[in-house]
Amino acid sequence: MKSILVVAPEAEAELAEAKSWYENLRPGLEDDFIEDIELVFVRIRRNPEFYGIICDDIRFARADRFPYGIFFRIEEASIVVLSVRHGSREPKWRPLNPP
Repeated sequence: MKSILVVAPEAEAELAEAKSWYENLRPGLEDDFIEDIELVFVRIRRNPEFYGIICDDIRFARADRFPYGIFFRIEEASIVVLSVRHGSREPKWRPLNPP
């Protein structure tokens, strides 16, 4: 079982943007959003291999209440969250900054 979950800077930026959007939509809603995402992070930490591989070694987990998906990779010593994306955005995994 992997216990270290690292959120990449790009994913942190996506979370901050989404949190701000929900806060502007309705004050307090951003807390519900973050709680929903954190619950997914807990499930990923507990059983990362439960989630299917969607491309190369990238796995995908869906949030419960909000239309967001978490893209992550299992590495040697950690789980790395690569992206937290809204469901209406790019539906398949692609790096945000391709080479």
